[in-house]
Amino acid sequence: MSYLQEFDSQLEAGADRLLFLWDAQRGDNLGTLILTLAAGVQLRDHLGLSAIDVLAFGGGEALNGNPEHPFRRLCAAMEGVETVACVADSTEAAQRVAALSDTHLAWPGVEYWRDGEADTSFRLQEAFSATGKLAPLRLRSSASEKARLRLRQFASPVTAVHLKNVEGAQSNADHHAWQAFFTRVAGSGHFVLIGDDLVPPDISGLPNVTLAREIDGDLVFYLALMQESEFFMGMMSGPCTLALVNGNPYRIFKNPDHHAREMDEELGKANRYPFAFPNQKIIRQRETPDLLLREFGSMVG
Repeated sequence: MSYLQEFDSQLEAGADRLLFLWDAQRGDNLGTLILTLAAGVQLRDHLGLSAIDVLAFGGGEALNGNPEHPFRRLCAAMEGVETVACVADSTEAAQRVAALSDTHLAWPGVEYWRDGEADTSFRLQEAFSATGKLAPLRLRSSASEKARLRLRQFASPVTAVHLKNVEGAQSNADHHAWQAFFTRVAGSGHFVLIGDDLVPPDISGLPNVTLAREIDGDLVFYLALMQESEFFMGMMSGPCTLALVNGNPYRIFKNPDHHAREMDEELGKANRYPFAFPNQKIIRQRETPDLLLREFGSMVG
């Protein structure tokens, strides 16, 4: 039985909203938050609830005392999310859940954040298996307006790109391969690089490449650029998680030696998630210029 069906007989007669419980201490990375929000959207739609209210707990003063915290702003920018509130800990969250039980269904439980499920796509796979569809997770129109206006300045097609570059990480982008690829596709649209990752000058200086952080270094802006671009390419990373649940065509690359067992558990030997939209593909190979060129060509058609 999927997590959606667990609630079919539990919905109180007056409850018409989802209280999304976010453990901000354990769910403190971007990919985890996006995957769980997307799973919450599936639950909202399955039960016919009207809206989502986010209740964060365990984030400390860095989150609770800062309305401009990037993750708080991200939650508030999502379609269907109406309020974002913060409390100190799980005890206070439980008190809030009890007080709102007549109007809200609370999900997920504290154990969800503790058992490692939040870092995987398994809930989304359950939802897709149960319903045969996946409702996309999208930023509201007002949150992505700036991105839409900026993207109109570039030659079409516009592809958002994330080149992960974290010191010591096994799954960083191969800048030499990407530089050669960008050079070979000159004249085939424009590439907007999102994120704060360091990019070498032989990439950032190319005429068909723009660094989004030189326009605005805001997380919501980066994700809005991903949503409003025609395509997405990049490494498996926190930012790319929005592409997984957003509906746009993508090619996401993953070092086959990094998290190999975990990737096999989620995908088997397939090159796409079961819930993937058309023209969405995971490539578990190390990047080469030829591979990037071939996948870009197949994506843009």
